[in-house]
Amino acid sequence: NKLFHVSDGEEALDFIFARGKYANRIGEKHPKIILLDLNLPKVGGLEVLRQIRANEATKSIPIVILSSSK
Repeated sequence: NKLFHVSDGEEALDFIFARGKYANRIGEKHPKIILLDLNLPKVGGLEVLRQIRANEATKSIPIVILSSSK
C-alpha cells in the first residue's frame, strides 16, 4: 500500500478530490483509510471531515481522527 502525506487541510482536500496539483489523480481510487489531524493549518480537520462526509464518493472512507488537543 502507498502512503501519502500532505501538510495542511487544503492540500488534503486537493488530494482526496483530485484538484490543484493533484488533478492528475482523476480516475484513481480514493484512499482506503485516512488518518486525519484535527489541528491542520489552512483548513481545519473538522472542515476536511465535513467535506469528505458530504461527498457521496468519499463518505464511506474510514477516517481515524488524531489530535494533540486535550
